[in-house]
Amino acid sequence: MTRLDMKSELALTAVPTMPLVGVIDIGSNSIRLVIFEDGVRSPDYFFNEKTICELGRDLGSTGKLHPVGKTSALRTLRRFTSLALRMGVSEILAVGTAALREAEDGPAFREEIEALTGLNIRIASGQEEATLTAAGVLFGWPAAEGVVADLGGSSLELAEIHDGGIGQAVSTPAGHLRLAEEDQAEPALSALRNTAQAFTGGHDRLILVGGAWRALAKAHMTQKSYPFHVLQGYEMTVDEVRELTSWAVETDPAQLKAAADVSSTRLRSLAAGARALRSLIDVLEPRRVAVSSFGVREGLVFERMANALREEEPLIAAARRAETRNARCPGFGEELFAWMTSILDGFTQDWLRLAHATCLLHDVSWRTHPDYRAAACFGHVSRANLGGVGHNGRLFMGAALVHRYKGSIDSEGRDALSRLPKDTRAAAEVVGRAARLGAMLSGSIIGTLSGCRLSRTEDRLVLTFSPASSDFAGERVERRLNALASAMGLEPQMVV
Repeated sequence: MTRLDMKSELALTAVPTMPLVGVIDIGSNSIRLVIFEDGVRSPDYFFNEKTICELGRDLGSTGKLHPVGKTSALRTLRRFTSLALRMGVSEILAVGTAALREAEDGPAFREEIEALTGLNIRIASGQEEATLTAAGVLFGWPAAEGVVADLGGSSLELAEIHDGGIGQAVSTPAGHLRLAEEDQAEPALSALRNTAQAFTGGHDRLILVGGAWRALAKAHMTQKSYPFHVLQGYEMTVDEVRELTSWAVETDPAQLKAAADVSSTRLRSLAAGARALRSLIDVLEPRRVAVSSFGVREGLVFERMANALREEEPLIAAARRAETRNARCPGFGEELFAWMTSILDGFTQDWLRLAHATCLLHDVSWRTHPDYRAAACFGHVSRANLGGVGHNGRLFMGAALVHRYKGSIDSEGRDALSRLPKDTRAAAEVVGRAARLGAMLSGSIIGTLSGCRLSRTEDRLVLTFSPASSDFAGERVERRLNALASAMGLEPQMVV
């Protein structure tokens, strides 16, 4: 890690008000700078930039870093370090992976980088890289279970995750740059298959990390006209993956580039990544294949978090921060959730968690024009960089917030919501209509709902006002109570 000298001539007196931490990931294919909000469980991404340098190109045959890649890397790292300082980042976590640890000239190049930039670069071993990747997956998906596979330029890492912990973690020299080299491809695939044998044993899910696999997943979304283009948590069946990998390997490069909508630099890695993925599913035989947008960089941030912060639920933490920053009355979301829980009988624990997050987010778009609040809320929860929630969870919250406001969403959003299971849509409607009732009844002011008790009997939904709160009853309250009762299949009753 690198402590930055804020007295440098590049430092500014006016810096972002939030504390920031930077991560520079020096990979075999690309180098990336990510600036995270610091000190929170679910940080926002303040800045994110990547440059393809291909340090590891031809590494398998030459044993050395690619000379053009080294020149590009030095230029990129000077820019990234200066940008981080200019942005007010107080610390940079710089990590080098397979190319720097394996190349004959890796140590000398590391020293050159450090002398030029002032960075202190951590060279992760293969096992450390696999562990950091798994930690990154848990950073954004604490309940994830299965085998994590991270495809880089020079290596591929595998790690088991279970019950929030990390099991065995290994690295194998089967990165997509090696797989794209004719004389290296077969030995790399053989090494991959041999390494993967240690991870057989009935894992239900294979979790993919890495740009080549994300590009394949994007292509699959396009092929299937999937309306919800969020990679984090995207899942495919094994049969779908087999079909996808065959397509990527067999399609003419020009057609593949157009169909997958990828850059020329990424195109080389698609077929190689497809071969690696096909080998993995043949050996591991998972039931599902999922995509994680979180990896080594997030793992570095997760690693430095205090234990108390790690144990927070990322979705709820993110929703609380959004409420604190944007709601009219921060703190009311907790009261709203407590108020409606009495009518959420039969909800699963996950639905209750999603209802909790929805309540925290119910007012964050209040500044938006009333006609567009539903669309703004849906867009936020369905496409924001949220951890701790999969696609159905995002859509649950999106559906609930559409019902919380009166408005419309675009056809893509409607198509996405139509894919939710019927019982999930029904549960989301109850949460949204309850939030609509509670927010209007109280004006989203803390303390008001305590005198307006919501309850249910076998056939009735009852809203009871205490004597001191009777003035809050009214015709509009009754209409919204009726709408909620109808969604629940109950008769409404208002007791004043």
